[in-house]
Order: sequence, then structure tokens, then C-alpha cells
Amino acid sequence: MNTDIRLSVFFLDHPKTVKLKRRLGLEGVESLIRLWTWAALNRPDGDVGQDSDDIEIAARWDGEPGAFVSALESLKWIDLRDGRYLLHDWQEHNPWAADADERSDEARLSRLFRTNPEKAKELKAQGRTGITHEEYQKFKKVIQKYDRSTTVVRSNNDSTTDRSTPAPAPAPVPAPAPAPAPIKKTVVVEEVATPLARTHAQARATAAAAAVNCVVVECEHPKAQPAIAEMLGKIRELWNEKCAPFGIAELAETKRWPDSRIKNAIRFWETQIDCDIGKWEQIIDHLLTKPLMIGKTKPKDGFDEPWTMNFDWVIHPENTIKVREYY
Repeated sequence: MNTDIRLSVFFLDHPKTVKLKRRLGLEGVESLIRLWTWAALNRPDGDVGQDSDDIEIAARWDGEPGAFVSALESLKWIDLRDGRYLLHDWQEHNPWAADADERSDEARLSRLFRTNPEKAKELKAQGRTGITHEEYQKFKKVIQKYDRSTTVVRSNNDSTTDRSTPAPAPAPVPAPAPAPAPIKKTVVVEEVATPLARTHAQARATAAAAAVNCVVVECEHPKAQPAIAEMLGKIRELWNEKCAPFGIAELAETKRWPDSRIKNAIRFWETQIDCDIGKWEQIIDHLLTKPLMIGKTKPKDGFDEPWTMNFDWVIHPENTIKVREYY
């Protein structure tokens, strides 16, 4: 979903804007901007429909009915093609907003790698770069939700004794009974909803196995999962590309990342930017405009250099509110 649009610093002095103001007053200019923001949210491709009344309602135009759409069409703020009104040069002036649907489709395909990797790989092989909301709902598999208890201990020796059967008579000369074979149990770490829960489950499983002589079956490490590995790579690539010119520390290859960084990166990806790489790019771009984030302020007392943000600080759960405030 779009949260902003681009507006040229020359917009208010543009001849078309001046003419619109002369015809409809400042209310007409305001309604034009409202139409753009409405389109960014609801019609990111720039197609605002075919009904002039609906367009004027979306733009909050309260003047003479039809006057607003008529003025926009005559001044080339909108174009009429095949019976539908299109925002003039919308793709050229607001490419980020215009591609919102495409980014959402790409994010859905990325999420599908976690819910139905087989289908996601099939779509990738077909050259697909994204899927619609309807396709995602159709292809995704239901993921079982687990409670905090993520370790299941099952015994492989569940034999029971029929107490109604009489016990055999003792042997004339009692012989020493052989030592009973140790009972082995299998600790299965079930797939859990989050990497943090998965890590805790593995730790509990290992401890349980040591105590009862069990076999431990561990879940696959997040870095070994193709979708997560691809996501981490994209996050790293964007960070290094945009932050390097500002002298901010670059990230090493993801295979060298500690587990704590991977856990925080996945949490940030899923809960803060909705699995949308475009939102990650927006956050970086905005933070780089803040002097405090890029070390353009005076050093604190006792320090030779000013503080500068780094990747681990941005994605850390304790700094979520700070990042949101700056974003």
C-alpha cells in the first residue's frame, strides 16, 4: 500500500496549476492533490474510472458538478481513453506509486515460498515474478499454529501388559534376568511459527534428549531455507548499496551473520515492513536524510566521533519505535 506520492517543487507555479486555480480557486488545486492521493491508495495504475461523479467524490470536490473533471480534462491533468479517465503521465511522475500492485504481487510470491514452496518454485520456473491476492489465497497451505510447547516426546516402546493373563510359574532355578535395554524416546521438534520459537524449541529438545537418552531431530536453520536466504540477500544488497556512500558500515555475506541478526532481520521483515522489499528501501532512504542517522551531528561528550546508525540498530526490536518516528 502506498503511503505517499511525489509532488514537484514547481507544482504550484506550473502554468496548468495557475490556470486551474483561476478557474476553480484553491479548492480545485486541493481537489487535484486529493485525487492523486486517492489514486495512490485505490487506483495505483492511474485509472480513476469512467464516472465523473465518482471522480469528484474521490477528490472531495464540493463545487459545481462536472466542473472539476471538465477543467482537469481541458488542462490535460487527466486523459480520456476508451471511455476511461487516466491521470496524465502518472507512471512518469509517480513511478513508485504506480508500481505498488506489482510490488505487492512480488511480496505475495515471496510469502508463498514459506507456505507452499513447491508451488512457488513451479511459478518461478514459469517466469512469474508475482501473484495476485486471489492466487495467493488459492495456493497457500494452511500453517498449523502452535502453542508455546513446541517439543513433543513420543516413546517408541508403548507396549502394554494384559493384567488378566496369569503370570508364568517361576523357574526351578532362578536365573539372573538380563539387564533391560534402555528405552529410547524420540524428541521431535515441530515446525513453529517464528524463528525465535524454533530456536527455543531446539534448545529444549537438546536438553530433553541428554536427560532421557533420546534422538533429536532438529528443524532446518533459517539460513538454509531458500526463501529466507533470498530475502536476507535482498536486504543486505539494498543496505550496502545505499549506505556505502555515507560511510556507514556495510554488511558481510549473510552466511556469516550471527543467529541474533538473522532472527531480528526476519522479525523486522515480517512484522514491520510486511515482507515488502520496497518498504525496506523507503525506510533506508528516509533514514539517510536524517543528520543524526548518518553522523552529521556533534559528538556526545566523551566521544571523538558522532554516533551513526548501523544495520543491527535499525532492525533491533527495542528500536522499532525510534525507527518508526524517524520514518
